[in-house]
Amino acid sequence: MTMKNENLLSVKDAAERLGVSVRSVFAYIQQGLLKPVRIGGTKKAGKTYVTTESIEKLLRG
Repeated sequence: MTMKNENLLSVKDAAERLGVSVRSVFAYIQQGLLKPVRIGGTKKAGKTYVTTESIEKLLRG
């Protein structure tokens, strides 16, 4: 499900768009290939989203 902000996708949606697993999306975030946005507090309590801009950049190579 996409947030109201059309520039952010959930990690699950980002994985679907990229054709990879959710685990891979988190690995890409760790490697600095995708830009995360955390909403709702701390790392454990919040939810992570990914910018569509960083997804498009990764897809372009």
